[in-house]
Amino acid sequence: FKEVNDLIHNFDYFSLKERERFKMMGEMALSVVSVGPFPGLELYKWDIASASKLVAAIACNTFGITDFKDNTLGLGMYLEACKINHSCQPNCHVYFTG
Repeated sequence: FKEVNDLIHNFDYFSLKERERFKMMGEMALSVVSVGPFPGLELYKWDIASASKLVAAIACNTFGITDFKDNTLGLGMYLEACKINHSCQPNCHVYFTG
């Protein structure tokens, strides 16, 4: 989980509305974590600010998973691919077969 916590979150660059949504989602995540035990999570000091930034990091670093017609099937986070400098305006598209 340490690598996810190290991702760029750009929290301060999101609109106030989006930051509030991240805070709400962070609160929900904290409520789930609090019913643990979840091995490994006890290593981190969870508070609303860190949980909100984690949600923002996930929003910044996920990739859409689509079918061959470009219908969204879900999201994926590939920690190695997240290290590549990227723009919010994509200039490529990856397709998976199988």
